[in-house]
Amino acid sequence: MNFCFQAMSFAAFNGKAAELNERVFKLLESVCMPIKEKGTTLVSQGSVPFYDTSLVIHKAEKTWTDDTTAEKIKVQLEQRYLHYAIVPQVAYYRNEETVSFVSPYFRGGSLEKAIQKETDKIQDKPTAKPQTLDLNEKLRILYQICCAINYLHEPPDCDRKAVTHVDISLKRVLLDEQKNARLLFFTPSSVEGDEKFTNDKSKDVQDFITVLCSVLKDTPGREAEKLSKYASDKDVTLKKISDKLEGLVGRNNIDRWTRSQDAKKKKEKVITVKKSTTNYTEQLDNAFRDIDTQERLNLSEADRSPLQLAPPNKVYGEGIV
Repeated sequence: MNFCFQAMSFAAFNGKAAELNERVFKLLESVCMPIKEKGTTLVSQGSVPFYDTSLVIHKAEKTWTDDTTAEKIKVQLEQRYLHYAIVPQVAYYRNEETVSFVSPYFRGGSLEKAIQKETDKIQDKPTAKPQTLDLNEKLRILYQICCAINYLHEPPDCDRKAVTHVDISLKRVLLDEQKNARLLFFTPSSVEGDEKFTNDKSKDVQDFITVLCSVLKDTPGREAEKLSKYASDKDVTLKKISDKLEGLVGRNNIDRWTRSQDAKKKKEKVITVKKSTTNYTEQLDNAFRDIDTQERLNLSEADRSPLQLAPPNKVYGEGIV
């Protein structure tokens, strides 16, 4: 049996992750399949109502201790870090054991896979060294990741404190189809004022340097070699690397963000959720109401196995700042 969600005519995201009730989460989960066998990351088979794009569900182990209040948990999970180079978490669902984060699906894959393809090509033909990403694309990606880390470490003027990531790696960077980078980030490892914040912040910088050197390894040209050497200096800081990358992006006339062809043709209309008597979860619940829910929840594994992902109507998150 083949089916897909009816495409909705609107998309909504106001920067605050919504808490889904069990019914809506089960509906969403019913049209998703694991990326890997018995995996904890699921991908929808097509555009999902209300969001109008393909979504990913990532299930994580419980991230809080027993003495944390329910209200504090809710605040922590709803607080999102809005930056164009951070994967937006648009919703979440939690129970006693796990918390599941919902985010857009980015079709460019991970940076790890992109670099691995390049490495495999180089090993197959050691004299040719073809590149999956050219130097300018790599510089733009590194610049975007660096901006995202700076945003976590040095928040703009707001109530949010500086936070750390502590799991920055090639596989934690996702690419869209235009090869823009977004850092995957769920919850902070530490917050400014915590005992381990300073060490965690230093680890983020070292992890980014590792990413930078991995991305530029085997990239032809003196510019890549000089940047790797500069970033590896023992006295280098994230600010210095950021300034260096910004200078290279400007000097090489590299677009800081590459828009999709559809976005270039027309300006995307963004509709955000406004305060009203109907809350966010109720709006999402209503979007599912016209769907034959029982049919979807009772789908057999045989019905769902030959899954073909339909292209999303747009890459969600473009233009978020």
